[in-house]
Amino acid sequence: MQDELSPDTKEQLNEATSTWEDWTPSPIGRPTPKQQLGGITNLSFLVTDGPGQWVVRLNSDVTDGGISRSNELAALASAHRAGISPPMVFSNQNFLVSKYCPGDMPTLMDLAEIGSLFADIHSLNVSVPPIDLLTHLEAYQFQVRDMQITPDRDVADCYSRVMAMPKPKITTRVLCHQDLTLSNMIKTNSGIVAIDWEYARQSDPAYDLAVFTYTHELTQKQFSDLLNSYARHEAELPQRVDYFQRVYAMIEIFWSLIRGGEINTGKLRALLDSA
Repeated sequence: MQDELSPDTKEQLNEATSTWEDWTPSPIGRPTPKQQLGGITNLSFLVTDGPGQWVVRLNSDVTDGGISRSNELAALASAHRAGISPPMVFSNQNFLVSKYCPGDMPTLMDLAEIGSLFADIHSLNVSVPPIDLLTHLEAYQFQVRDMQITPDRDVADCYSRVMAMPKPKITTRVLCHQDLTLSNMIKTNSGIVAIDWEYARQSDPAYDLAVFTYTHELTQKQFSDLLNSYARHEAELPQRVDYFQRVYAMIEIFWSLIRGGEINTGKLRALLDSA
């Protein structure tokens, strides 16, 4: 498999596995790569020493103000203690190693378990800084400008409309994953767990639900099922989810621009026009 990797990636992966004696618990020998796993922001690899398997995530060097490695480690530790995330065995600024968790990506047929997972995450007592999501969005817009990327007029119009929306009153801040979509969940024999906590912050819980709802285009029935299993009754939660879907959509557009990806404002514009 290593022959298919770029020289830089091969060097990073070799550097990661060279630390195997410092992993807790440590393998019986230096693990070797078995296969490349999925990943959009970061590259991840399944490695093995024979009886044991781990996931090595090589951290992206793309500047992203939403990522905090210290927040991620704090959230990971708490989530693992609660049984909703695999254990981390080693980390530094360049990579993170966690125990491999066998399972499959859940589907929208699993909304009852997914809602409970959100509730479990939002119940964790973790000391990480809060995030102001409009300030975060504005920072992405500045990064796009500083990279001399010129968005088209439609992007600029959507951004202006999102920033002008009436901001709901936020009465609750909890630990939020901030990127919890189906691709960051694993359905195991003992339940659904969450991975990739690098965006974790204290925020309005409605934002987490908005990320999931927007990404997977939940119907009203599916959204109701999600909230029923979430079972945290908060004032105007559906309205706040609706608001944060638009904020998240704009964040995703700038995120894609920064990484050179394709963008489509049609889905966000439809939401804005329906307000």
